[in-house]
Amino acid sequence: MIKRVAHIPAMLIFSLMFGGVAVLLFSVMQWEYTERKLATDKTLPLVEARVTDFGIVTGNELPSNLMAAPYCVSPEMIAGRAQTPECDQYSLGCVMYWMLTGEPPFAERTSREVMDAHLRKIYTPLLKIDPLFGVEIDRIVTRLLQRKASDRYKSMQDVVQAMEQLAGKQKKLIKKKTAPIANVQTTSTAERLARSGQRNNANTMLYGLIGVTIVLVLVTVYYFIQSVQPDRGPEILEKVERLRYDENYKEIRSYLNAQKDYGKKPEIQAKIKAISDEATNKLKFAEMKQKAAESFGKDWKEYESLRQTDVGKAKEYARIKRRNNEINKNDEIFGVYYKLWVEECKQLGID
Repeated sequence: MIKRVAHIPAMLIFSLMFGGVAVLLFSVMQWEYTERKLATDKTLPLVEARVTDFGIVTGNELPSNLMAAPYCVSPEMIAGRAQTPECDQYSLGCVMYWMLTGEPPFAERTSREVMDAHLRKIYTPLLKIDPLFGVEIDRIVTRLLQRKASDRYKSMQDVVQAMEQLAGKQKKLIKKKTAPIANVQTTSTAERLARSGQRNNANTMLYGLIGVTIVLVLVTVYYFIQSVQPDRGPEILEKVERLRYDENYKEIRSYLNAQKDYGKKPEIQAKIKAISDEATNKLKFAEMKQKAAESFGKDWKEYESLRQTDVGKAKEYARIKRRNNEINKNDEIFGVYYKLWVEECKQLGID
Protein backbone atom coordinates (compact mmCIF):
# COMPACT_ATOMS: atom_id res chain seq x y z
CA MET A 1 0.00 0.00 0.00
CA ILE A 2 1.17 3.54 -0.70
CA LYS A 3 0.85 4.77 2.87
CA ARG A 4 3.42 2.20 4.10
CA VAL A 5 6.28 3.76 2.10
CA ALA A 6 7.57 6.11 4.77
CA HIS A 7 10.63 7.63 3.03
CA ILE A 8 8.60 9.28 0.19
CA PRO A 9 5.62 11.61 0.86
CA ALA A 10 2.35 9.76 0.26
CA MET A 11 0.73 12.59 -1.71
CA LEU A 12 3.68 12.77 -4.11
CA ILE A 13 3.65 9.00 -4.69
CA PHE A 14 -0.10 9.18 -5.25
CA SER A 15 0.18 11.90 -7.90
CA LEU A 16 3.13 10.24 -9.68
CA MET A 17 1.57 6.77 -9.79
CA PHE A 18 -1.95 7.63 -10.85
CA GLY A 19 -1.05 10.69 -12.91
CA GLY A 20 0.35 8.33 -15.55
CA VAL A 21 -2.80 6.21 -15.58
CA ALA A 22 -5.00 9.31 -15.87
CA VAL A 23 -2.90 10.64 -18.77
CA LEU A 24 -3.14 7.33 -20.60
CA LEU A 25 -6.91 7.11 -20.09
CA PHE A 26 -7.28 10.71 -21.28
CA SER A 27 -5.29 9.81 -24.41
CA VAL A 28 -7.37 6.71 -25.05
CA MET A 29 -10.64 8.63 -24.67
CA GLN A 30 -9.53 11.07 -27.37
CA TRP A 31 -9.75 8.07 -29.73
CA GLU A 32 -13.30 7.23 -28.48
CA TYR A 33 -12.40 4.03 -26.62
CA THR A 34 -13.49 3.26 -23.09
CA GLU A 35 -11.34 1.09 -20.83
CA ARG A 36 -13.92 -1.20 -19.25
CA LYS A 37 -11.67 -3.40 -17.12
CA LEU A 38 -9.40 -1.01 -15.27
CA ALA A 39 -8.26 -2.98 -12.22
CA THR A 40 -5.25 -3.38 -9.93
CA ASP A 41 -3.76 -6.27 -11.96
CA LYS A 42 -3.07 -3.68 -14.68
CA THR A 43 -1.02 -1.27 -12.54
CA LEU A 44 2.62 -1.61 -11.61
CA PRO A 45 3.63 0.23 -8.38
CA LEU A 46 5.67 2.01 -6.94
CA VAL A 47 6.95 5.24 -8.46
CA GLU A 48 4.60 5.13 -11.43
CA ALA A 49 1.60 3.10 -12.51
CA ARG A 50 0.90 1.87 -16.03
CA VAL A 51 -2.09 0.30 -17.73
CA THR A 52 -0.35 -2.80 -19.10
CA ASP A 53 -3.21 -4.03 -21.28
CA PHE A 54 -6.60 -2.85 -22.40
CA GLY A 55 -8.43 -6.06 -21.48
CA ILE A 56 -12.10 -5.54 -22.18
CA VAL A 57 -12.75 -2.23 -23.92
CA THR A 58 -15.59 -0.84 -25.96
CA GLY A 59 -15.08 0.94 -29.24
CA ASN A 60 -16.91 1.45 -32.47
CA GLU A 61 -15.97 -2.00 -33.70
CA LEU A 62 -16.28 -4.01 -30.45
CA PRO A 63 -19.38 -5.64 -28.92
CA SER A 64 -20.96 -3.68 -26.10
CA ASN A 65 -22.19 -6.55 -23.93
CA LEU A 66 -18.84 -7.45 -22.31
CA MET A 67 -18.56 -7.31 -18.53
CA ALA A 68 -15.94 -5.55 -16.42
CA ALA A 69 -14.07 -6.63 -13.26
CA PRO A 70 -16.67 -6.47 -10.43
CA TYR A 71 -14.44 -4.73 -7.87
CA CYS A 72 -13.82 -1.75 -10.18
CA VAL A 73 -16.99 -1.60 -12.30
CA SER A 74 -19.03 1.61 -12.42
CA PRO A 75 -22.68 1.74 -11.23
CA GLU A 76 -23.99 2.81 -14.64
CA MET A 77 -22.38 -0.21 -16.34
CA ILE A 78 -23.95 -2.52 -13.74
CA ALA A 79 -27.31 -0.88 -14.42
CA GLY A 80 -26.90 -1.59 -18.13
CA ARG A 81 -26.70 2.02 -19.25
CA ALA A 82 -24.46 3.37 -22.01
CA GLN A 83 -20.71 3.34 -21.32
CA THR A 84 -19.11 6.79 -21.05
CA PRO A 85 -15.65 8.13 -20.13
CA GLU A 86 -17.02 8.77 -16.63
CA CYS A 87 -17.11 4.96 -16.18
CA ASP A 88 -13.29 4.95 -16.31
CA GLN A 89 -13.13 7.70 -13.71
CA TYR A 90 -15.07 5.52 -11.29
CA SER A 91 -12.86 2.51 -12.07
CA LEU A 92 -9.72 4.59 -11.58
CA GLY A 93 -11.09 5.74 -8.22
CA CYS A 94 -11.60 2.09 -7.22
CA VAL A 95 -8.00 1.25 -8.16
CA MET A 96 -6.69 4.25 -6.21
CA TYR A 97 -8.73 3.28 -3.15
CA TRP A 98 -7.56 -0.34 -3.43
CA MET A 99 -3.86 0.53 -3.67
CA LEU A 100 -4.06 3.13 -0.89
CA THR A 101 -5.87 0.93 1.64
CA GLY A 102 -5.11 -2.62 0.50
CA GLU A 103 -8.78 -3.40 -0.14
CA PRO A 104 -11.30 -2.38 -2.82
CA PRO A 105 -14.11 0.03 -1.85
CA PHE A 106 -16.54 -2.90 -1.67
CA ALA A 107 -14.97 -6.24 -0.71
CA GLU A 108 -18.08 -8.44 -0.53
CA ARG A 109 -17.80 -12.22 -0.96
CA THR A 110 -19.50 -12.74 -4.30
CA SER A 111 -19.50 -10.77 -7.57
CA ARG A 112 -23.25 -10.20 -7.26
CA GLU A 113 -22.83 -8.73 -3.75
CA VAL A 114 -19.97 -6.52 -4.97
CA MET A 115 -22.04 -5.13 -7.86
CA ASP A 116 -25.03 -4.58 -5.58
CA ALA A 117 -22.75 -2.65 -3.19
CA HIS A 118 -21.60 -0.38 -6.02
CA LEU A 119 -25.25 0.52 -6.60
CA ARG A 120 -26.48 0.91 -3.02
CA LYS A 121 -23.79 0.90 -0.29
CA ILE A 122 -21.40 3.62 0.89
CA TYR A 123 -17.69 2.82 1.11
CA THR A 124 -15.54 3.74 4.13
CA PRO A 125 -13.87 7.15 3.49
CA LEU A 126 -10.06 7.26 3.34
CA LEU A 127 -9.77 9.76 6.20
CA LYS A 128 -11.77 7.45 8.46
CA ILE A 129 -9.36 4.60 7.70
CA ASP A 130 -6.24 6.72 8.22
CA PRO A 131 -6.16 10.55 8.62
CA LEU A 132 -2.57 10.53 7.29
CA PHE A 133 -3.91 10.14 3.74
CA GLY A 134 -4.72 13.83 3.81
CA VAL A 135 -7.63 15.92 2.62
CA GLU A 136 -6.27 16.37 -0.93
CA ILE A 137 -6.07 12.66 -1.74
CA ASP A 138 -9.43 12.01 -0.10
CA ARG A 139 -11.04 14.81 -2.17
CA ILE A 140 -9.81 13.33 -5.48
CA VAL A 141 -10.81 9.73 -4.66
CA THR A 142 -14.19 10.82 -3.26
CA ARG A 143 -15.06 12.72 -6.43
CA LEU A 144 -14.00 9.83 -8.67
CA LEU A 145 -16.18 7.42 -6.66
CA GLN A 146 -19.37 9.47 -6.90
CA ARG A 147 -22.29 7.18 -7.73
CA LYS A 148 -23.76 9.68 -10.21
CA ALA A 149 -21.58 10.17 -13.28
CA SER A 150 -22.53 13.87 -13.40
CA ASP A 151 -20.95 14.40 -9.94
CA ARG A 152 -17.51 13.18 -11.09
CA TYR A 153 -14.92 15.21 -12.97
CA LYS A 154 -16.06 16.68 -16.30
CA SER A 155 -13.25 14.87 -18.12
CA MET A 156 -10.14 12.78 -17.51
CA GLN A 157 -8.14 15.92 -18.34
CA ASP A 158 -9.56 17.50 -15.16
CA VAL A 159 -8.36 14.45 -13.21
CA VAL A 160 -4.86 14.96 -14.63
CA GLN A 161 -4.95 18.63 -13.60
CA ALA A 162 -6.00 17.68 -10.07
CA MET A 163 -2.99 15.31 -9.90
CA GLU A 164 -0.69 18.11 -11.10
CA GLN A 165 -2.00 20.49 -8.46
CA LEU A 166 -1.51 17.84 -5.76
CA ALA A 167 2.09 17.23 -6.86
CA GLY A 168 2.76 20.99 -6.94
CA LYS A 169 1.45 21.48 -3.38
CA GLN A 170 3.58 18.61 -2.09
CA LYS A 171 6.68 19.96 -3.84
CA LYS A 172 6.20 23.36 -2.15
CA LEU A 173 5.71 21.62 1.21
CA ILE A 174 8.96 19.66 0.77
CA LYS A 175 10.88 22.85 -0.07
CA LYS A 176 9.46 24.57 3.01
CA LYS A 177 10.37 21.69 5.32
CA THR A 178 13.90 21.32 3.93
CA ALA A 179 14.93 25.02 4.05
CA PRO A 180 18.54 25.56 5.32
CA ILE A 181 18.83 26.19 9.05
CA ALA A 182 20.71 29.41 9.96
CA ASN A 183 22.31 30.88 13.06
CA VAL A 184 23.82 27.59 14.33
CA GLN A 185 25.90 27.85 17.49
CA THR A 186 28.57 25.14 17.28
CA THR A 187 30.86 23.91 14.52
CA SER A 188 29.85 20.25 14.80
CA THR A 189 26.18 21.09 14.67
CA ALA A 190 26.71 23.39 11.68
CA GLU A 191 28.52 20.68 9.74
CA ARG A 192 25.83 18.12 10.51
CA LEU A 193 23.04 20.46 9.46
CA ALA A 194 24.91 21.44 6.30
CA ARG A 195 25.19 17.79 5.23
CA SER A 196 21.51 17.23 6.03
CA GLY A 197 20.53 20.36 4.08
CA GLN A 198 22.48 19.14 1.05
CA ARG A 199 20.66 15.81 1.09
CA ASN A 200 17.27 17.51 1.47
CA ASN A 201 18.03 19.96 -1.31
CA ALA A 202 19.00 17.07 -3.58
CA ASN A 203 15.71 15.32 -2.81
CA THR A 204 13.79 18.53 -3.44
CA MET A 205 15.49 18.98 -6.81
CA LEU A 206 14.67 15.38 -7.71
CA TYR A 207 10.99 15.77 -6.84
CA GLY A 208 10.86 19.06 -8.72
CA LEU A 209 12.44 17.47 -11.79
CA ILE A 210 9.90 14.63 -11.67
CA GLY A 211 7.05 17.10 -11.40
CA VAL A 212 8.30 19.17 -14.35
CA THR A 213 8.73 16.00 -16.41
CA ILE A 214 5.13 14.96 -15.72
CA VAL A 215 3.83 18.38 -16.80
CA LEU A 216 5.89 18.27 -20.01
CA VAL A 217 4.60 14.78 -20.81
CA LEU A 218 1.00 15.89 -20.23
CA VAL A 219 1.38 18.92 -22.49
CA THR A 220 3.13 16.89 -25.19
CA VAL A 221 0.49 14.15 -25.18
CA TYR A 222 -2.35 16.67 -25.27
CA TYR A 223 -1.01 18.63 -28.23
CA PHE A 224 -0.02 15.48 -30.08
CA ILE A 225 -3.55 14.13 -29.81
CA GLN A 226 -4.99 17.46 -30.92
CA SER A 227 -2.72 17.48 -33.97
CA VAL A 228 -3.55 13.95 -35.16
CA GLN A 229 -7.30 14.11 -34.60
CA PRO A 230 -9.22 14.38 -37.89
CA ASP A 231 -11.13 17.59 -38.60
CA ARG A 232 -14.82 16.68 -38.36
CA GLY A 233 -16.00 20.19 -39.23
CA PRO A 234 -16.84 19.50 -42.92
CA GLU A 235 -18.73 16.33 -41.98
CA ILE A 236 -20.79 18.16 -39.33
CA LEU A 237 -21.53 21.06 -41.69
CA GLU A 238 -22.69 18.72 -44.46
CA LYS A 239 -25.12 16.94 -42.14
CA VAL A 240 -26.68 20.07 -40.62
CA GLU A 241 -27.10 21.65 -44.06
CA ARG A 242 -28.96 18.54 -45.20
CA LEU A 243 -31.17 18.66 -42.11
CA ARG A 244 -31.84 22.37 -42.67
CA TYR A 245 -32.90 21.65 -46.25
CA ASP A 246 -35.44 19.17 -44.82
CA GLU A 247 -36.42 21.80 -42.18
CA ASN A 248 -35.65 19.28 -39.45
CA TYR A 249 -34.56 21.87 -36.90
CA LYS A 250 -35.18 19.68 -33.88
CA GLU A 251 -32.77 17.07 -35.21
CA ILE A 252 -30.20 19.81 -35.89
CA ARG A 253 -30.26 20.90 -32.25
CA SER A 254 -30.06 17.31 -31.00
CA TYR A 255 -27.14 16.48 -33.32
CA LEU A 256 -25.12 19.61 -32.50
CA ASN A 257 -25.65 19.21 -28.76
CA ALA A 258 -23.93 15.83 -29.01
CA GLN A 259 -20.80 17.30 -30.68
CA LYS A 260 -17.76 18.27 -28.61
CA ASP A 261 -16.72 20.96 -31.10
CA TYR A 262 -17.45 22.21 -34.61
CA GLY A 263 -14.10 21.32 -36.18
CA LYS A 264 -10.83 23.22 -36.53
CA LYS A 265 -11.46 25.79 -39.29
CA PRO A 266 -13.00 29.10 -38.13
CA GLU A 267 -15.03 29.61 -41.32
CA ILE A 268 -16.70 26.20 -40.98
CA GLN A 269 -17.30 26.78 -37.26
CA ALA A 270 -19.03 30.09 -38.11
CA LYS A 271 -21.34 28.44 -40.66
CA ILE A 272 -22.30 25.68 -38.22
CA LYS A 273 -22.90 28.25 -35.47
CA ALA A 274 -25.18 30.23 -37.81
CA ILE A 275 -27.23 27.13 -38.63
CA SER A 276 -27.40 26.29 -34.92
CA ASP A 277 -28.76 29.77 -34.09
CA GLU A 278 -31.26 29.53 -36.96
CA ALA A 279 -32.51 26.16 -35.70
CA THR A 280 -32.90 27.54 -32.18
CA ASN A 281 -34.90 30.54 -33.42
CA LYS A 282 -37.11 28.37 -35.63
CA LEU A 283 -37.91 26.04 -32.74
CA LYS A 284 -38.74 28.98 -30.45
CA PHE A 285 -40.99 30.47 -33.13
CA ALA A 286 -42.79 27.15 -33.62
CA GLU A 287 -43.28 26.81 -29.86
CA MET A 288 -44.75 30.33 -29.60
CA LYS A 289 -46.99 29.69 -32.59
CA GLN A 290 -48.32 26.50 -31.02
CA LYS A 291 -49.01 28.24 -27.69
CA ALA A 292 -50.83 31.09 -29.48
CA ALA A 293 -52.97 28.61 -31.42
CA GLU A 294 -53.85 26.75 -28.22
CA SER A 295 -54.79 30.02 -26.48
CA PHE A 296 -56.97 31.18 -29.39
CA GLY A 297 -58.63 27.78 -29.64
CA LYS A 298 -59.57 27.90 -25.98
CA ASP A 299 -61.02 31.43 -26.31
CA TRP A 300 -62.93 30.56 -29.47
CA LYS A 301 -64.43 27.47 -27.88
CA GLU A 302 -65.75 29.59 -25.00
CA TYR A 303 -67.12 32.15 -27.49
CA GLU A 304 -69.00 29.47 -29.45
CA SER A 305 -70.50 28.18 -26.22
CA LEU A 306 -71.80 31.69 -25.36
CA ARG A 307 -73.29 32.15 -28.83
CA GLN A 308 -75.47 29.09 -28.28
CA THR A 309 -76.71 30.21 -24.86
CA ASP A 310 -76.57 34.02 -24.71
CA VAL A 311 -75.90 36.11 -27.85
CA GLY A 312 -75.53 39.33 -25.84
CA LYS A 313 -72.75 37.88 -23.73
CA ALA A 314 -71.13 36.41 -26.85
CA LYS A 315 -70.98 39.89 -28.48
CA GLU A 316 -69.48 41.40 -25.36
CA TYR A 317 -66.91 38.57 -25.20
CA ALA A 318 -65.91 39.13 -28.84
CA ARG A 319 -65.58 42.90 -28.24
CA ILE A 320 -63.30 42.31 -25.23
CA LYS A 321 -61.10 39.87 -27.16
CA ARG A 322 -60.76 42.29 -30.04
CA ARG A 323 -59.71 45.08 -27.67
CA ASN A 324 -57.25 42.89 -25.76
CA ASN A 325 -55.59 41.61 -28.94
CA GLU A 326 -55.34 45.02 -30.63
CA ILE A 327 -51.91 45.56 -29.10
CA ASN A 328 -50.65 42.53 -31.09
CA LYS A 329 -52.25 43.46 -34.43
CA ASN A 330 -48.84 43.84 -36.16
CA ASP A 331 -47.34 40.72 -34.58
CA GLU A 332 -46.44 37.90 -36.97
CA ILE A 333 -48.17 35.29 -34.81
CA PHE A 334 -50.82 37.00 -32.67
CA GLY A 335 -51.80 39.50 -35.38
CA VAL A 336 -53.62 36.71 -37.24
CA TYR A 337 -55.91 36.07 -34.28
CA TYR A 338 -56.58 39.78 -33.83
CA LYS A 339 -57.85 39.95 -37.43
CA LEU A 340 -60.13 36.96 -36.78
CA TRP A 341 -61.76 38.77 -33.83
CA VAL A 342 -62.14 41.93 -35.94
CA GLU A 343 -63.96 40.00 -38.68
CA GLU A 344 -66.19 38.28 -36.14
CA CYS A 345 -67.15 41.62 -34.60
CA LYS A 346 -68.10 42.97 -38.06
CA GLN A 347 -70.39 40.02 -38.68
CA LEU A 348 -72.05 40.61 -35.32
CA GLY A 349 -72.51 44.31 -36.11
CA ILE A 350 -70.23 45.47 -33.35
CA ASP A 351 -68.56 48.87 -33.86
